[in-house]
Amino acid sequence: MLRVLIFTHRFGRRPKKGINMKKHISYVSLALGMAFGLFSVAEAKSAQGVVQEIWTTIKGGTVSELTENKRYARTSNKVRILDEFADADLGEEYGSRYSALLIPPRTGDYTFWIAADDTAELWLSTDENPSNLRKVISLNRYSEERKWTRNDQKSSVVQLKKGNLYFIRALHKQGGSGNHFSVAWQGPGFEQKVIRATSLEIPPLDKRTLELGKKTRLAEQRTAKILKTLKTISPNRTEDWVGKLNKTERIHAAEALLKLGQTTKKNPSPKNLAKIKPYAAKTRKLMPSPESPVSDPVLKALLVLENIYIQALSKTKLQSMGAHRTAAVFGQFPAGTKPINKTVTLHSKEDKSRGELLSTGLYALPGKPFTITIPQWLVGQKTILQIGHHLDANKHNKAFECMPKTTRKIVLTQKITKAVNPYGGGGISGVSGNQ
Repeated sequence: MLRVLIFTHRFGRRPKKGINMKKHISYVSLALGMAFGLFSVAEAKSAQGVVQEIWTTIKGGTVSELTENKRYARTSNKVRILDEFADADLGEEYGSRYSALLIPPRTGDYTFWIAADDTAELWLSTDENPSNLRKVISLNRYSEERKWTRNDQKSSVVQLKKGNLYFIRALHKQGGSGNHFSVAWQGPGFEQKVIRATSLEIPPLDKRTLELGKKTRLAEQRTAKILKTLKTISPNRTEDWVGKLNKTERIHAAEALLKLGQTTKKNPSPKNLAKIKPYAAKTRKLMPSPESPVSDPVLKALLVLENIYIQALSKTKLQSMGAHRTAAVFGQFPAGTKPINKTVTLHSKEDKSRGELLSTGLYALPGKPFTITIPQWLVGQKTILQIGHHLDANKHNKAFECMPKTTRKIVLTQKITKAVNPYGGGGISGVSGNQ
């Protein structure tokens, strides 16, 4: 009985009359056992959150391609507990199922929204029984991250009662490229916001799911330890140190680094850039080239972080950095090469239906500043200057194989623009369809 009293006291409820006490004790023990099995003691005190089950390597971007896959009926690949009804940057070709017991703070009318890339569904039960789930939203196309402005993202108004629990479930399918998922709600006394753990209880889970959750948690702790150690490794030793990790450790470490990179790419704040800077510095001895691309997933991920970090640097910092170490891979320059001033006239097709790229015939030196001057009438016309290198698309059609990404696109929003590309490269002007 002690377990029952601890659990019911935390959430302010005692078993209802007529309830099967044996079943209730089992429910309580399972929930507490799950919380203490997956969390630290501090986290376990709440037993709140949303359960996320992840199925990896499932192709397609529709929810049906997840639910109709034969693996969906079996245990997922990962189980995690989240502190809000949202997640992002988990990779490609996966599907997720989110489950929780929703706790309405007040009695009244509630509205729900979902945002996702690629597609998602939201289901809500009339009570805490998942057998009574009904679909309230079906999102069949991409939406922007944490933005809920379209009608197809919104549910009808639902009346919920304070003190009752409602089983809530969401399905999310990601195909390729960027990925995210979030559920928001609005109700009596509060505006639209993502549903937080304070309004969610962890539902009962079966033994297999609990064990997988514990396994996922241990793997994440191991990965965190690896990344912490990686920060302390000298760039001279990085490649050898990474080579001693086993295959599973490399995959998990690479996934964690790439997630960190995607977060920073979307929000290159000083705080996020500071997080990736130590990892970006580990690449100083790596020399990827079109002929010898880096194959290790962790080293690839480090190169991606380096690229994201360099992309965020100011012109002044890029200039002080000078030529990138890999710039020589794309060709050496004669000693004493000096910059020139030259006016180039470009001729764009008059009958083009979309934008066009035109070669300037000029080349930017690696790490050296260059200045572009355009006629006043081109300012604000979506004109760009692209500085970079060409690779054989048939041989190097994957982003990782083209790392580092040497191309920089500069939008010409002023008559005179100054820029720097640490890799150098040929200059190509891009004009819009109406120029």
